[in-house]
Amino acid sequence: MDDMNWWVWALIALAVIALLALIAISLRNRARVKAVQRDRHRAGELREEAEVSAVEASRREADAAAARAEAEQARIAAEQLERQAQQHERDAGDVRAEAGDRLAKADEIDPDVDDRTLAADGGTGTHRGIADDASRDDQLTGDGRRDDPLLEDGSTGEHVRDTRRDIP
Repeated sequence: MDDMNWWVWALIALAVIALLALIAISLRNRARVKAVQRDRHRAGELREEAEVSAVEASRREADAAAARAEAEQARIAAEQLERQAQQHERDAGDVRAEAGDRLAKADEIDPDVDDRTLAADGGTGTHRGIADDASRDDQLTGDGRRDDPLLEDGSTGEHVRDTRRDIP
């Protein structure tokens, strides 16, 4: 029976080793399954984040396209305004030339303008006009005094300070 005990103990040991191997394989498979599930879950999270990032990228691309379109509209508007400004400048030049022609015609017709004055300025009529209106403040009245309402005593104004430029 001693022989039999030895065989029984060997079979029991073999059964225990097989059982331990099965338990180890089972635990390893469970760990692998959990790792696969964890990887699937993490991959799903990464896909969701990538989808959110793709939507954000699309939104930013749309914003960039909108900004580009707005810049193009502003450029077109600026070009239109530049063309309008150039047209207004041409129109102003035309009106100014027409006004100059009318002044010259008025000087030709006016009996108070003598031919020597017209000859002195080349017949352009520049001896009259806006420059004369601006210098009217410095003209003297018939009795030799300056015609300036800011001068109290009617003097020529050399000692009186002109305060019009001091007003903010």
